[in-house]
Amino acid sequence: MAVSVVNHINGKISAAEEVFLTSESVYKIINEAVSVRLSAEQKEEGLH
Repeated sequence: MAVSVVNHINGKISAAEEVFLTSESVYKIINEAVSVRLSAEQKEEGLH
């Protein structure tokens, strides 16, 4: 019984870690996309 409880808790922790890592990588991707877009807009403004 105790072992299954521990396994259940460990499963919850690893699921939370997965969500955290996924959201962190999504945040990085969005950050990169925003910075690329901003630099592209600055280049366009420089052309005008």
